[in-house]
Amino acid sequence: MIRACAQAGVYPVALAYLLLGEPDSVQVAGSLAECGVDADAALLMTWPGGVHALLECSLVSALAMNAVIAGTKGRIDIDPAFHAAHRMTARAGLHLEELHIDTAADDALAAELREVRDGVRAGLRQSPAVPLDATLAALRILENAREALGAVAF
Repeated sequence: MIRACAQAGVYPVALAYLLLGEPDSVQVAGSLAECGVDADAALLMTWPGGVHALLECSLVSALAMNAVIAGTKGRIDIDPAFHAAHRMTARAGLHLEELHIDTAADDALAAELREVRDGVRAGLRQSPAVPLDATLAALRILENAREALGAVAF
């Protein structure tokens, strides 16, 4: 089970896709702003074997911006903002371990830009960290969710 929330929906969807691949189904509920864009949304994504992800994004609510990955043997809690976290906590039974990540939370966009810059300099056509097929799959999921909500397209 994955539970993640952020202001921008691409981060929770990308996390779920990178960990679990293409979902079997995606259900969405949410609301629209006056201008027709999605103001907030919750996505329930499912995979075989009862695996699921509950993802939230909102432009109007103060979400926790964290992520939890839980299974039968333990869980991983990723600190806010999970897409730029500097710490994760892994729990298995009574065992607890903190894992530190190099990128500080306030350096998230700079880290993404460095990844693009380094890839361009190396002549890469896609990032080894987030391959093109993963990006396109996340965008397809988001586009289908947007259409299901009836949000305007830009």
